[in-house]
Amino acid sequence: SVRAGLDRVIAARGGSAAPAGATPASMPSGPPAAFIAEDDVRLAEREGRRLLVGPRTILTPSARDRAGSSDVLVWIDGTRR
Repeated sequence: SVRAGLDRVIAARGGSAAPAGATPASMPSGPPAAFIAEDDVRLAEREGRRLLVGPRTILTPSARDRAGSSDVLVWIDGTRR
């Protein structure tokens, strides 16, 4: 039910609920992370998880660089950056 509510909010703001090619099982659930460091990205890559990034998430430059063009980081509005 949380996912459905989040999808409705994102759709109402004109965003996409999920990035292209993403499967529901690969989408993160729960609130966005408060802080994401390079080690968090490395661990998520190893475990095949994705990290939800919100407007207040602190994302270190090394975490952003480590994520590169991978799909590990998912912004709450469904975009890639």
